[in-house]
Amino acid sequence: TMAGFLGVPVISYSSTSPLLSSAARYPFFMRSIPTDEGEASAICTFWRSEMQFTAAAVLYAQDTYGIGFAALLRHHCVDTYTMRIHMLSFEASTHETLVASVESLRNSGLNAVLIVGVGPENTWAIEEAVAQGLLRRSPTSVWAIAGGASPSDLHALSSAAKEAADGSIRVATMGATETNPLWRRFVQEWPLFTPPAHSDSLPANWSTAESVFANFNINASSVARDIGTYMYDAVAAAGLLACAASPQGPLSSTFTSDLFDARSSTHFAGLTGNVSFDKNGDRTVTRV
Repeated sequence: TMAGFLGVPVISYSSTSPLLSSAARYPFFMRSIPTDEGEASAICTFWRSEMQFTAAAVLYAQDTYGIGFAALLRHHCVDTYTMRIHMLSFEASTHETLVASVESLRNSGLNAVLIVGVGPENTWAIEEAVAQGLLRRSPTSVWAIAGGASPSDLHALSSAAKEAADGSIRVATMGATETNPLWRRFVQEWPLFTPPAHSDSLPANWSTAESVFANFNINASSVARDIGTYMYDAVAAAGLLACAASPQGPLSSTFTSDLFDARSSTHFAGLTGNVSFDKNGDRTVTRV
């Protein structure tokens, strides 16, 4: 990344591609969210162990997220479970190439399919699969959606698509859970929070209204639970790593490397569970 080239440490809360798991290629890059390793393993286990499938199809976007996820599926589904996986790619954010890939999927005759896309790509894929008669209630087709699809993407589906997709599964890394006492306490204390004193001086899209804490049900928000919590833990990790690299006084000339070197000894209880990092800066705890 450009930040790494400039010697600026980065802690991501949303980048999950395994292609970023290289401290040599992406120096000073870390993440509070697990890679897609857990999701890929989970869907392959579901297909082979639970459903007894020997073949499935993967419809994925040709971007860092999709290509990395596809590589993990080849490892887990093909190498571990000896499944036959039919890979179909489409150009990211391009509806036309997605339509062509769905047509190819129809010709394969496979009824077990995983969509690996981001945002509206998932909506497009589902709508097109329904239009071409691939995603249907009868005869049964088993479709799954990776974590790149948010609940809001699925809410945007047409009524016909929602009906056809009823019973499909979404495989995603979990953020906050009710079993985490820190999250439960955070939810309880949320209505007591107040905006910072300087909030009114900030631009509108940066300022915080009183109603955010008074009226917003954070526990019912999938964005807060599955995205915001990883953001919160990324900020907490940055603070702890910075303190470990420079406990006091002015920053040294080796601050960036010292911060990154502190990753192996930094661990804490966060809103998404126990947070720790491996030698590449990847989150070591995965829950799907």
